[in-house]
Amino acid sequence: MIGPEGPDLNALPTSQKVEKVFVRLSDAGLADEFVGFLRRADCVASLGEVEAHAEGIAVRVEVPEAYDPAQARMEVALYLRVWEAVHPGSGAEVLD
Repeated sequence: MIGPEGPDLNALPTSQKVEKVFVRLSDAGLADEFVGFLRRADCVASLGEVEAHAEGIAVRVEVPEAYDPAQARMEVALYLRVWEAVHPGSGAEVLD
């Protein structure tokens, strides 16, 4: 809907399905800070265990506003670049 202040962006349709991405964080000591970082970016993040063959901790990230899995992965990848800039060498990567 377009009003006197311009289009109402909240009225635009959004995806009904929440897209999920898994991230491996090699430094488990940063896990709580990492989850908080993602939550401040309007993601839903929770901790889990990485499979036995991998080191670190897995973080399940949901991107509620993503329209599809590709957009969700792109957004999480951008957040990881910011995270790495603030925490060099922290070892965060998107899992396939």
